[in-house]
Amino acid sequence: MDEMEDVLVHTGGGPLNLRKSPGGALIDRIPDGDTVDVYEKGPEWCRIGWHGLGGYVATQYLAFEGDTGDLIQVSRTELQEIYDRLGGLLGLRG
Repeated sequence: MDEMEDVLVHTGGGPLNLRKSPGGALIDRIPDGDTVDVYEKGPEWCRIGWHGLGGYVATQYLAFEGDTGDLIQVSRTELQEIYDRLGGLLGLRG
């Protein structure tokens, strides 16, 4: 990452821990949905800035532009097959 990037915090509900070093002492908690300035992006930790504080957060809780996270693409036909199979197992009828 050559320059700072504003990135959304996406924890799924709770706050994100801002730490002094990767896995280190807790500095503060960043609310889900807030944005942070990312200075360095690593596979597990990012060095960030937030409201005048600096530290590290877990990369998995940041939504970078272009990331699809754990999303997968499923065709309508594949989705119908999944529904039919689950519906049969659960006693649902479509």
